[in-house]
Amino acid sequence: RMYDSFDSLWRGWRRIYLHAFDQNSGKLLRSAASVFCFSLLPFFLAVPVFLGGSAALEITLAVILAIIFATAFKAHSIVKAKKRAAFLHPLAASVFFLILLDALHMAFLKKPTHWR
Repeated sequence: RMYDSFDSLWRGWRRIYLHAFDQNSGKLLRSAASVFCFSLLPFFLAVPVFLGGSAALEITLAVILAIIFATAFKAHSIVKAKKRAAFLHPLAASVFFLILLDALHMAFLKKPTHWR
């Protein structure tokens, strides 16, 4: 196994993204914003929209959520993972977003990377 705990998984992926984006705060911020806007925001908007939004807004959001899940199902199919795990996309995207924010924090403060 690559990681033996959630903490080591977090630190490992934080280090990977920190260096993949050259410790550049701007690049990390853009990536985190992209994950938030395209993978998380639609889920945050779902409750208020479906409780009191217009029919057009509800349909638009339903289509966006369907596209997100269809993409997740396709990705799981490509890597031969269990397709039902695609329903965990909002949780996985949340963890990914938080790891990117942590990497952004390290890049902004110019904190050193610890390699195991």
